[in-house]
Amino acid sequence: MKTLKKLKYKILFIVLIIGLSLSTLFARQQAPTEKPYTIMVYMNPGDLESGGHSEGSINILKMLAAQINEKNMNVIIEIGGTEKWTNTYALNFPFKKKGRFNPPYIEDILPESEKKLPSWFKKEIDPNKNIRYKIEKGDLKQLQTFDKQNMGEKATLSSFIDYSMENFPAQKYALVFFGHGHGALKGFGYDENFNLDTLTILEMKQAFEDSKVKQQKLDFILFDTCYMANLDVAYTLKDYAHYLVASQDTLSFGTAYYKWLAELSQNPNMPTEKIAQSICDSYYELRKTYNDWEISNGNDYLNELPSTFSAIKLEGIDEIIDNIERLFSTRAGMDQRAFEELVKEAVQKTSFVKDKKINLMDVKDFCNQLEKQSNKASTYIEALKASLDKAVVYNVKQDNVTLGRANGLSIYMPHYLDESDIGPQEQLYLYRQLQFAKSYTKYVEEIISSHNSE
Repeated sequence: MKTLKKLKYKILFIVLIIGLSLSTLFARQQAPTEKPYTIMVYMNPGDLESGGHSEGSINILKMLAAQINEKNMNVIIEIGGTEKWTNTYALNFPFKKKGRFNPPYIEDILPESEKKLPSWFKKEIDPNKNIRYKIEKGDLKQLQTFDKQNMGEKATLSSFIDYSMENFPAQKYALVFFGHGHGALKGFGYDENFNLDTLTILEMKQAFEDSKVKQQKLDFILFDTCYMANLDVAYTLKDYAHYLVASQDTLSFGTAYYKWLAELSQNPNMPTEKIAQSICDSYYELRKTYNDWEISNGNDYLNELPSTFSAIKLEGIDEIIDNIERLFSTRAGMDQRAFEELVKEAVQKTSFVKDKKINLMDVKDFCNQLEKQSNKASTYIEALKASLDKAVVYNVKQDNVTLGRANGLSIYMPHYLDESDIGPQEQLYLYRQLQFAKSYTKYVEEIISSHNSE
């Protein structure tokens, strides 16, 4: 009887060991393989998709056209925020009107026939869903589907980041925002399904705090949007990424994913500055090609369409902030009234403020204008300009009246308060939330208070 009992225990022990071994082996087989890169694309095109431009769909085609090396890279995409996806007919016109009716970059990425389009372009996409995809074999593989989530909520972003980092581990991660960009106050996107809610820069920061990005910095953040190459934005996000790649001005059509994604997936050990340079250069080339094509078709007004892109090393932002703080807190050794008049005069002559009448100004151009007004501030200005040159590691721009003086980083400057869709007091409230340089924030407060008292 004792012998039989011992035999039973031995058998149970052996079965347990085998079970544990098999489960460990299965777990190892199922564990996702770490790759050099995972690119996360947070796509909220809003009316860029639903309004007839189909920019979300066309930029997905650009990503697929990159034919990425999947051994080296994961590309994970979450889509949402638009009332209508036009993917099933976005490319009908290009196929029917091949030749001079299509911009060259569209011609370059179209397959030979509509039949050879990736399957994603043949399926109706429900705008009442948020969907996550992975680029796989030149198409989109659906990973997860949810009832619509607000793309302007921090929880939607942090959930996407955590899902991507947990399920698609990599040595390096990058995050791409595709959609509308509004600068430091309103941030990113318009979710058409949630009262045009935007993801503010502060909400973005909180999403990073709540996600795995807090433990592992992003290699770079790319804003494939307008107006996000701002010092205020860079300051708020500096602890969560090594580089910021963005435009100071409007950005049309999206970046040349088919070039820079392909290049990075083939050379995943590229230094990040080289990746950023590739993003900037390939977009500039795309934009110039498009402008030239439009002009050749008689649309001369497009000769001055904006094109600017910057790569900013975020570890250099604190030095810039220190120099701004020093300039505005000491008033460059001048009395307050004289300094305020000097700054006001310089601001009015600064790129963007002077030429576009928007609440942004180029920081380095401001320094140059300030120097022209008085040499008393030269010591403070030279230090600020030197720190800007260290942080802006690459910058491309058109040589025209506005962008010729765009040097890579803008800053919020409320000189056109009445032309904004946000009231002066709300602007001030939002700006204070960023906890930017105290002396500069105080200057902003004075401008808005002066406006309110008029």
